[in-house]
Amino acid sequence: MKTLGTMFLTFLVVVGCASVTQSRKDFTKSSLVIKGGTSDTKEWSENLKFERYSWYRETVLNYDILLAELNADSNFSEWLGVDLPKIDKCEKFYVGLFYSKFQADVTAAGLVSQIDLQGYETSLLPDLSDNLKAHPNTGDWQLTNHRVVGICQKDSLQSAIKIKVPGFQTHKLK
Repeated sequence: MKTLGTMFLTFLVVVGCASVTQSRKDFTKSSLVIKGGTSDTKEWSENLKFERYSWYRETVLNYDILLAELNADSNFSEWLGVDLPKIDKCEKFYVGLFYSKFQADVTAAGLVSQIDLQGYETSLLPDLSDNLKAHPNTGDWQLTNHRVVGICQKDSLQSAIKIKVPGFQTHKLK
């Protein structure tokens, strides 16, 4: 009888602990740097700094957004290729990397569309995407499954980018 009671008590503790951790949701903000780069004509040591916003359930990364402002005078702007003229049409131009876990409530495209709905202009950047994914830091930071998007802020008075993910609080990004 004592063994049965001990097993039952152990079972309750395990189930209780499991249910506590199932509801754990975290949002983190950090930064990462892409160090140096190469284009057809030159090599540089300049860094491209991204602000990283990550949504977790337990220890699983569900959503990830990285944003870096890119200026026309940055060496990294060479990676834009045919999309380079887009920078000059914007008050500020950002490179965004978007990730959504497979079968998540919101897809990476859904995260990008939230930015469009706030008045920013977004566009795919295939040349920059290819160059970025070939860079060694991209593998180090596990960014190969991220969608690469240009984000154009037309007006300096535009409000900060806000992202809403089901089950999490809304967060301001830039």
